[in-house]
Amino acid sequence: MPSDGAEHVEWWEKASNNVEKWGLQDVPTLLLAMQEEMGELEQAHLEARDEDGDPERVGDELADLAALCFQLQWALNYRSLGTDTDQPHSQSENSTRREGGEQGR
Repeated sequence: MPSDGAEHVEWWEKASNNVEKWGLQDVPTLLLAMQEEMGELEQAHLEARDEDGDPERVGDELADLAALCFQLQWALNYRSLGTDTDQPHSQSENSTRREGGEQGR
């Protein structure tokens, strides 16, 4: 069943906090992190389904993966602005970009 979209805000905020903590990471690093989180999501799902695991962990792992999806989109957008590198930009640029409308993703 579709939700009211509140989790999208939570995921965006988690992604923003990640960028504040580690900067805008390069695309290969984000893709690797997404693979790791996908594995953790699958493990949480299987454990919840088959091994009496905590079903809330599935949502936690999904939030981690979803935040990385936002971060990947931001990194790809940054590269499309004419940069020839995957290097992160400064913290002040992160804040400016977020205030400039990235919330709408």
